[in-house]
Amino acid sequence: MVETRTASLMEEADITAMKETHRAQHTPLQQLHAELDQEKEASATAASEAMDMILRLQGKKAAVKMEASHYKRMAEEKIGHAEETLEVFEELMYQKEIENTTLEV
Repeated sequence: MVETRTASLMEEADITAMKETHRAQHTPLQQLHAELDQEKEASATAASEAMDMILRLQGKKAAVKMEASHYKRMAEEKIGHAEETLEVFEELMYQKEIENTTLEV
């Protein structure tokens, strides 16, 4: 009976020691989980901000591309108009040369 009681006391002491060990390990584990949750949240926020920046930059790129296309079209129109004007001017010059040649004869 003494042996049974001693064994029972030892088991209780072991159980108590295990419970204390569990409590001692549980608190740091909870802290680590809290830190992990904070890191996850920070990562999610950073990813969201990066995506927002990418979308903003894509929008700006599209706007710049559209503006460049507009200026290119305007430049091409001006060049076309200048070429037409030059052709008209060259035709007038040719006609004046012919007129001068006929007057000289």
